[in-house]
Amino acid sequence: MEKVERFVRTILNGFESYFADFQNVTLAAKSRFEIADWHGIRRASIQRIDMYKAKTSKVLEYVELIAGDDLRDLDFWRDARERYSQLIKGHDNFEIAETFFNSVYCAVFKHRKIRDEYAFVFSPLGDMPPADVSRVYRTYKLNGSLENLLERVLTDYAFSIPYEDMQRDIANIRTAIDEYLAPRFELSNEGLEFQVLEHHFFRNKGAYVVGRILSGGKSMPFVLPILHNEAGGVYVDTILFGADKVSVLFSFTRSYFLVDASIPSQYVLFLQQLMPAKPISEIYSAMGYNKHGKTYYHRCAFRHMQSTTDKFIIAPGIKGMVMTVFTM
Repeated sequence: MEKVERFVRTILNGFESYFADFQNVTLAAKSRFEIADWHGIRRASIQRIDMYKAKTSKVLEYVELIAGDDLRDLDFWRDARERYSQLIKGHDNFEIAETFFNSVYCAVFKHRKIRDEYAFVFSPLGDMPPADVSRVYRTYKLNGSLENLLERVLTDYAFSIPYEDMQRDIANIRTAIDEYLAPRFELSNEGLEFQVLEHHFFRNKGAYVVGRILSGGKSMPFVLPILHNEAGGVYVDTILFGADKVSVLFSFTRSYFLVDASIPSQYVLFLQQLMPAKPISEIYSAMGYNKHGKTYYHRCAFRHMQSTTDKFIIAPGIKGMVMTVFTM
């Protein structure tokens, strides 16, 4: 068991190292945006993807040395899975740590012999950590005019470079709110409030402030895209309303966001409340945790197959040149 202990601690240390490096790259995104380092932001996005494979490959070297002849012994992996599960119990990001363990296991067995007793096909701790999403958003209540509320929001989400014209941006946002929300919301309601995720989302040349507006028991997701004018200032480009438009922004067809989320599951759950039709797997992927997004998707798909009599069929439509697509 002493060998198992060293083995699983090595995997967990590898995960912690990967997560810290991932966070450090992400934390630099705001500074890169402020200096308009668009190539740097693109490199950072690629770096975060590449570092996962690099880190699992390095961990594999260590665990091969530690395990020796036991490396492909499934009984050894059964013990390792059990001990690893004990180590990560209560970990803020245990679900991503499980995926990291799975990646090392799959590297050893070449994606074969995938069984829940040896790897985390399902999680004994639950699909996601228990999360209080109120810890990751700021609340802005309507105390006075809506313009004052918007000014507080823009001030709190300011950068080291100034807004090109904050009052113009506030006026434009107010106009959009009046045109889109006035028929749906009571904007003078004293209960009106904005709930805004505490950190910006960065992608390509944009910074995004994400949140929701609540009033009279109703909720409306919104996003404020902020752009750099490349002349030492920033401006609010528009405001997006509604789950559909926010969902398109977080589409899996787009590149990943960089966002300072030390506990990603909290952000994922808040975003899923904004976009109820968006699969949780896609939200993890949109934040750069594409490996765990696949884990979550696989678990959902496996559960569905266990509870349905549906059969796989070739997807309708024009046949692809590269692969055959199945659906059910």
